[in-house]
Amino acid sequence: MSPASVAKASSFTKQWHSEPYPSIDPQRPELSANGKVVVITGAGTGVGQAMAVAFATAGAKAIAVIGRRMALLKQVAEELQRKNHNVQVLCEPADVTQEAQIMGAFRRIADQVGPIDILCSNVATVPRCPTIKDADPNIILDGFKTNIIGMLHVVQAFLAYSAQGAVLINTSTGLAHGGYAPGMAAYASTKSAALRLMSYLAIENQHLHIVNMSPGVLIRSEASEYYAAEVYKATGRVLVFNDEPQLSGNFAVWLASPEAAFLKGKTVWANWDVDELKSKTSDIENSNLLSLGLHGVDF
Repeated sequence: MSPASVAKASSFTKQWHSEPYPSIDPQRPELSANGKVVVITGAGTGVGQAMAVAFATAGAKAIAVIGRRMALLKQVAEELQRKNHNVQVLCEPADVTQEAQIMGAFRRIADQVGPIDILCSNVATVPRCPTIKDADPNIILDGFKTNIIGMLHVVQAFLAYSAQGAVLINTSTGLAHGGYAPGMAAYASTKSAALRLMSYLAIENQHLHIVNMSPGVLIRSEASEYYAAEVYKATGRVLVFNDEPQLSGNFAVWLASPEAAFLKGKTVWANWDVDELKSKTSDIENSNLLSLGLHGVDF
């Protein structure tokens, strides 16, 4: 594959979405988060913020927002309380690479509002890696520290304070399971490793409902801006992204609902149509569809 070849989205459903639509409206009674305690990492901006808004709209009892910048978390908290006057919002400034900070945050959350019903693990960095030949090992290592070790800290804290039958939604990327995008080798590698970590977590904790979600290529995200710059350098192509963060936020609420129970252990894209996915429930549940693996080998 030449550097001019870039990843192109291939949809599992005929219909492709870039913005919210009625079937994933968090106000649908079937998607209610009433009584639920939700924790979201990376909640200050982008997908994390959109998830927080969606779960507040869905009627969550309490939402804990975790991020490094308290000022952003407070802004999100104000937005959530405008959406839902009854939601209890907890702001926990913490760095996922610091185990003590994360464990302390989860302990305080559980002490205040009880066991955690839903975790949205959403923190990631995009390590710069123009080509493998020119890659800086230290930059790649920093990427793994955040995207793998940081996620490990979050997951371990969640295991200590999760409710029975809790849901874990891992924000992934299409590059974790295939495709080529200039400059994204390190990012793709960390996110592929994260999928394997999640698969082991699921096997070892059968009581949890774990699903991986690609949020698409978002407007104004760190990954999309870097990706666009690298594609332009390699090919001269100007990429335009139009996936709205709120699509992923609403999709996450749907993933946490009983309607999406058949996706336990699977990897999905927020762009895919949920009604088409539901129509394929039996095929998905009883096969390796939407699972990470080696084509042609059932292992």
